[in-house]
Amino acid sequence: MVSNFFNVADIILRSLLLVLALLICYELNNYSADVVRSRLFVSYNKLKFSFYFLSLSLLFLFFEPLISLFHVSGVAIYSYSFAMFFLQLSLVFLLHNIYIALKPPHKIL
Repeated sequence: MVSNFFNVADIILRSLLLVLALLICYELNNYSADVVRSRLFVSYNKLKFSFYFLSLSLLFLFFEPLISLFHVSGVAIYSYSFAMFFLQLSLVFLLHNIYIALKPPHKIL
């Protein structure tokens, strides 16, 4: 049951990563470097938090093999799946915040 959840979540998160990367590429093609720089500067605190979240997930992914050296059988696969899930989730969060920063604001009529 847990394995099926991680498989479905893996497919969903990979597709979200692909879609967000394509949307960011589209937004980067529409604007000059100065516009991109200013929009990223405006949302600096949100992006900083996203990078902290990504660093935490990479740290978790780094220490997972060291922790799993002394594992009970069957638990190592679960923790690796959880580490990959956490990494993909943090990448989706980061790319989403970058896309929101690059997207032009909505005009109020």
